[in-house]
Amino acid sequence: MKPNPAAELVALIQKSPDLVKVADARNVLMDSARPSKRRGAYLKIAVPDEVAMALRGDPGKARWEVHVALVPIEARKRLESRIIRP
Repeated sequence: MKPNPAAELVALIQKSPDLVKVADARNVLMDSARPSKRRGAYLKIAVPDEVAMALRGDPGKARWEVHVALVPIEARKRLESRIIRP
């Protein structure tokens, strides 16, 4: 069975909330572009050097994993709502 990356990320945050770093992409966004005929859409974000090295460097020396989560605005509204959903 294929692992569920969302469930894995939730478990990581719950188990080690002091170790997992979460940032709103709007706060680290340096550049972005919509797709064109020559390339796909992209986001360019600012990260510490050790995070960049984890993605591009020797996997054996990596100290970080980088996960991307897309959170719909509706999910934020539900979190802030006092309505109990079934």
